[in-house]
This record gives sequence, structure tokens and C-alpha cells, in this order.
Amino acid sequence: MTLASWNLVAEEDRSEVLDRIKPIGTVAITGQLAPAEEKAAAPAAAPAPAPAVPAVAATTQPVAASGVDAVYQKSCFACHATGAAGAPKLGDKAAWGPRIEKGIDALMTSAINGTPKGMPPKGTCMACTDAELKSAVEYMVSQAK
Repeated sequence: MTLASWNLVAEEDRSEVLDRIKPIGTVAITGQLAPAEEKAAAPAAAPAPAPAVPAVAATTQPVAASGVDAVYQKSCFACHATGAAGAPKLGDKAAWGPRIEKGIDALMTSAINGTPKGMPPKGTCMACTDAELKSAVEYMVSQAK
């Protein structure tokens, strides 16, 4: 609807249009009050101190956020664990054998560029470096030997 034709719309139709296009929600950012809450908020006393967080034992190990396992789990697992789209399954020597025979360079070309039969470029890990992809490929190859 153009601005010029908006003046030709009956008032009851306008309210229906405005009702249909009104926002259905708002975005809340942690730590910020919504506009309605800002107006209603009265000056408050100093905020209460945050409760103390118990210390974590020194033996706790962080979950690996990177590395070959993270790359495999995030970007390779869905197809190479199930055989989806014809992907050779992890550890399947018969399926990996002919690919391994072509060499790591051929495997890397497939991993980086994808294949016509279903391998997406970079195996859907567009943020992965070639070195990370190579580590994932080498890991899968090692499981098929």
C-alpha cells in the first residue's frame, strides 16, 4: 500500500491494518529494562550483592571447544556416523579404502570443495581452517585403517 492510497482507506480498515502489522513481541537484552519497565521503574536502593558462587574443584576439565573432536562432532558426525548422502561411515574400511588409496590431497580436495554426490563444501564447517579440516580428515582416515 502506498502512502498516497493510505488516505483513501476507511478508518475501521486502517485499524484492522494497523492491528495486523503491529509487533507481536519485543527483544529483551539481559541487563536492560524493556521500555515499559523503564517508565515504571522507580529509583531503587543499591542492588543486593550477587550470591557467592561455590568454587569449582581443580580437577574439573573444561569441555574442548576446538580441536579435531569438536570439528568432527560439529560438522562431520551427522553424515559420517550414519552414512547419510552416501558418506563413508567412520571406521568402515571397505568404504574408506578406495578414497584413502587416492591420497590425502584428493581427500582434502573433496573436503574443501565438496563432491557432486552430496559432500557439502567444507563439510558444513565454513569457519574451519584447512588445517582443522585436514585434522578431521586424518582422524577419519585413521579410524578406517
